[in-house]
Amino acid sequence: MDSKRRLICVLFYDGLIALSATLGVLFTVFHVYFMENVGRLTDAPFFVTFTGLSNVAMGLVALACFFVRLVRRDSQLPTWLFIVRMVAVAHIAITFLITAAYLAPSVGADWWRLYINGSLFNHLLTPLLSILGFLLLEQRASIRFLHCLYSLIPMGAYGIFYFIRAYTHVDASGHIDLYYDIYGLARWGMGATFGLMVGFLALSFLLTSLLFLQNHCKKQAD
Repeated sequence: MDSKRRLICVLFYDGLIALSATLGVLFTVFHVYFMENVGRLTDAPFFVTFTGLSNVAMGLVALACFFVRLVRRDSQLPTWLFIVRMVAVAHIAITFLITAAYLAPSVGADWWRLYINGSLFNHLLTPLLSILGFLLLEQRASIRFLHCLYSLIPMGAYGIFYFIRAYTHVDASGHIDLYYDIYGLARWGMGATFGLMVGFLALSFLLTSLLFLQNHCKKQAD
């Protein structure tokens, strides 16, 4: 693919990801039900959920990539922005995995509510577009394996926020409402919650490392 066509292609894809993320956030926040007339499975504010924050971050990163490429007239991202995108993709991949492997089985018969209205974008379309776009369209960048450690910053910050928000709202019986324990992690106790947070840190590093290896093995585009 020649450079002009590649630029047009990645600009289109960046715009598509930004649009998908924007629609997902707006439909969720403003309760737009274009499919079934049912709301979210949690009453917790959207912007305190990992799903919400990872979608906002991915949308902003895709928009930044769009404008940087447009101004530079180059499909290749600057190294710093490539790293930011790699980390954002790893985290929205976690949103996809959490929804499919944990939330859907936990919800049971109502699992389909995780994939309608705004959640269709937040849990499925934006994650898949982001992952596929990175794997198929991003050109190889000269980055080091140590750059994968940057993935620990957003996940660590969210883990600390989640832990504090949950355990500062324990009632007299020791129960934490799901409004504060959004993903039900605290039901297993403080030690287990801390262990799960460490596990999510490891997962974010693992996924970022896999994206790094994919980038390392990719041949430079012609």
